[in-house]
Amino acid sequence: MVPIPILILINSKLGLITEMKNLARNETGNLYAQECKDLMIENGIEYFVWHTMKDDRVRETHAEREGLVFSINDELPGEDF
Repeated sequence: MVPIPILILINSKLGLITEMKNLARNETGNLYAQECKDLMIENGIEYFVWHTMKDDRVRETHAEREGLVFSINDELPGEDF
């Protein structure tokens, strides 16, 4: 049987690993989004159509934008551009 302090330590480490994975995934997504935006601007694209994955993981605020057209210069909620 594993002592409880060891289980607590393992659990806290797993929580930290999950947080680190989430942070890495988020930052990678932000970098990708910024690169896409930069490429669109460089190529003269002025507008884009918002699309989601249309699954149960899509945020409600994102689902509401599905199919809408936005200016590439619009600052959308959550952007740090």
